[in-house]
Amino acid sequence: MLKRKVLDPVRLVLPFDSALDDKTTDYPKFRETWDPKFLVVKAGEQPTVFVINQLTHRQRQRVSAVQEPSERAALAIRYGLLSVESYAIEKPDGSMALLEQPKRADHGLLGDCITEEWMESARFLTDELIGIGGAILLMSEARAPLS
Repeated sequence: MLKRKVLDPVRLVLPFDSALDDKTTDYPKFRETWDPKFLVVKAGEQPTVFVINQLTHRQRQRVSAVQEPSERAALAIRYGLLSVESYAIEKPDGSMALLEQPKRADHGLLGDCITEEWMESARFLTDELIGIGGAILLMSEARAPLS
């Protein structure tokens, strides 16, 4: 029997978030189970949380057709990122502001996705793109062994 596990949206914290206690956080276990109990946050700190969702079959096909890793990750984010909590961006005048929630638009048969304008405003660093996009792709794959 073939099986695929459908997951509820996941609250992702990237492993290099400075709010995580790297001595007591079990990040590999978190990635295996998506259970936040394996993430330990330092006292008085607030991590950045990316709420992500599995991609549909069509979305996975579209994303997997992209060869360049950071472009593939960015496209996975456009389809799979639902919301962002506590992500600060520096404005051109040097002030800091929290990133607005993703703006979405209809993308035909592929469903809705985050707008390119919002992605530009987020200014994700490459390691953030790869971390978020990689997590979306990982949770979108079959999680049960084939039998």
